[in-house]
Amino acid sequence: MEIKPTIKNLRIHCKKPTWRNSPFYSTYVLRHISVYLTWVLVRTPITANQITVLQCIFGIIGSVLFGYKKFLLGVLFLQLGYFLDLIDGEVARWKNQQSEGGKYLDLINHKIVIPAMFFGLGIGTGYVVVGMIAGLLSCKFGRS
Repeated sequence: MEIKPTIKNLRIHCKKPTWRNSPFYSTYVLRHISVYLTWVLVRTPITANQITVLQCIFGIIGSVLFGYKKFLLGVLFLQLGYFLDLIDGEVARWKNQQSEGGKYLDLINHKIVIPAMFFGLGIGTGYVVVGMIAGLLSCKFGRS
């Protein structure tokens, strides 16, 4: 018998095993909201890796908007990307699409978006060199 993707079942089966070690914002705010979009997406043919690619696109758009001094819009796109970063894992766990390739895609995504964000902020604020250095250092010393 197949388990139906109800909100309650998604909360049980899609919860990341180490979610309590996650940052406060994702644990106590976004994870309580993400299940509703996950509920929609598990009913579609979209894959977790496609969500990860969409997350990267949103992150790059947000970074570019920083460069054009559209900071609030940039933050909105980056937050949507971060939100999708939680959802891709939930969809992968529900659809049993977890893979080493998906983990690698997620890692590469972080190595692109985070430095791009710093570089975009550097351009938007006029501190291009500082943004470039911060972006490069985030690649070298970042948690992702």
